[in-house]
Amino acid sequence: MADMDYLCTYLNLSDSDIAALYERADPEELQRDIAIIASSPVVDGLMQTVGGLFAVLNESRQILAANDTFLKGTGVKDALEVIGLRPGEAIHCVHAGDSPGGCGTGRTCASCGTAIAIVVSLLRRTGEERKCVATVWRNGGTADICLNVRATPFYISGRCFLVLMLQDISEQENWAEIQSIFFHDIRNMATGLVGASELLACSGYAGGPLAESVHRLSLRLESELRIQQNLIQVETGAFRPELRPVAIAEVIDCLRDVFISHPMSIHKHIQLPSTVEGRIATDLPLLLRVLSNMITNALEGSDNGDEVRLWLEEGEGDVTFCVWNSQPIPDQISGRIFQRYFSTKAKHGRGIGTFMMKYLGERALNGKVRFTSSAEGTIFRFTVSRA
Repeated sequence: MADMDYLCTYLNLSDSDIAALYERADPEELQRDIAIIASSPVVDGLMQTVGGLFAVLNESRQILAANDTFLKGTGVKDALEVIGLRPGEAIHCVHAGDSPGGCGTGRTCASCGTAIAIVVSLLRRTGEERKCVATVWRNGGTADICLNVRATPFYISGRCFLVLMLQDISEQENWAEIQSIFFHDIRNMATGLVGASELLACSGYAGGPLAESVHRLSLRLESELRIQQNLIQVETGAFRPELRPVAIAEVIDCLRDVFISHPMSIHKHIQLPSTVEGRIATDLPLLLRVLSNMITNALEGSDNGDEVRLWLEEGEGDVTFCVWNSQPIPDQISGRIFQRYFSTKAKHGRGIGTFMMKYLGERALNGKVRFTSSAEGTIFRFTVSRA
């Protein structure tokens, strides 16, 4: 099987399509296409305004024009150096010379997102978007990059051309990979720690209370790691909550354990309900994160000696957790309470607590988060369904 046939088989191309993919425009035709693109005010406007790597191709997949970002990204100072090249040749893909036909005709090109996007767009005369992982020559060695590629056909003077937009998403992909490896390894370690602490707590060791404390902290660590992983999944839309029946009394007990020695509760009073009944359908670690944020937010807004109260309001098919403190929220910031990144505190990295309680409470747990504020104080409410 010829190298080009791998891509052709993948895309189910005809013999005439295959022949067209090998061909390059002759010099006279190439110069004519370059002149057409150079005289187009629309293309010129796009070249000046579009962010990312931007190029215009002919039907032979050769570059007719490229913006400054494309040239800088490929280490080229003069646009003439890339004119007539195919994209893989311009970005110095290590497989661009695998076949005599050049970029897009080698065996590895059958899995190249850029080659597939371009060919599909040309054949179907419609936009096509793909992710492309490429190994390129760079600084005397090779480097792996990840690109988001979009190819879109357009017409000038009856001739078809292609807009090619490349966005380097290598950093995002690197972070996603690092996060995946981190959470995999650290959760394995946490699971081992939980198991060891269970053995320690049940072994009759003289330091029993200390062993029990280590075990509780190990469970908290494992839970927090799962929450952090869930936060990333919620952000990407991949999260599926593990809803199960949970006793409300268990929720209150967990909150009491969290805040009994919490730094924010020093010199302040937290009033929790002493007896509660009923069950709710929820993901307990995420619920505790929402309620903890509500209580922490109330504590941060309180003065020494103030009281923060939590109580429940029961509906026909739901339960509402209510957290109150005595401080009203000024009108000028009340409309921004759930706005991401907004904070009344100057410290960098704040402005996520109230956003996160609403984000998790509604997007992950299918509940409802809201607040009211007056001269009598501020109440945050979180409503969840009964089990």
